[in-house]
Amino acid sequence: IKELAHRRRLPYTFYFEEILMRKYEFKRICKTLSYAKRIASRTRNAAQKTVLRKEIAALEAERVALQRLLSRLAARYTVRYEENVKR
Repeated sequence: IKELAHRRRLPYTFYFEEILMRKYEFKRICKTLSYAKRIASRTRNAAQKTVLRKEIAALEAERVALQRLLSRLAARYTVRYEENVKR
């Protein structure tokens, strides 16, 4: 992790907390979302399906927000890295 942070010329703590932990959280949300969709498709109880659909909608919103944030961070630090390489 320290090498990756050094390559991107970012402080270790920032890289770990802001980028890696958010990537991990994004993957965790995607796995949970996939699992919830699978369970919802197999559930016959209407009340349980309704609750699962609400959870799925909340997870989708969180996933989209994190995806946007990660893409902004990637774009910001890619540009920063390229600028430093050009110098």
